[in-house]
Amino acid sequence: KQIIYSTIILGYYHFTYSNGLKIRKQYFAADTIFLIDTFIYDKNNKLVDTYSYDSNGKTVGHRRIVRNDKGQAIEEKWKEPYIGWRARKDGQLIEDEFYQINKYYYDSKGRSVKTEFYDIGNLRIVYEFKYE
Repeated sequence: KQIIYSTIILGYYHFTYSNGLKIRKQYFAADTIFLIDTFIYDKNNKLVDTYSYDSNGKTVGHRRIVRNDKGQAIEEKWKEPYIGWRARKDGQLIEDEFYQINKYYYDSKGRSVKTEFYDIGNLRIVYEFKYE
């Protein structure tokens, strides 16, 4: 008799839609719910909030998108879902609702011209785009 053990745990996603919009994503590992994301939209069906929950229903992440009057994302802020990892600053645990931010800038034609990434309040990366 031979027994074979595998350390590979297969995971998969299950998506739920309503009126053509994704409203929930469930991540399963070894047939057990591991993480649940819920998606919230504005009146124009633009994504504005994503909440992440662990298998016990505890909120472990939140992402918010702020949009201008044209519906373009001008700011995206988030707190990542964590699994044994939490953001720290100067050795202290960060409990802020959002500690990472992208700021988006557009030209008069609505094209992206710059994205700034902030981590724990500090500007870390700037992407600039030029068009011909």
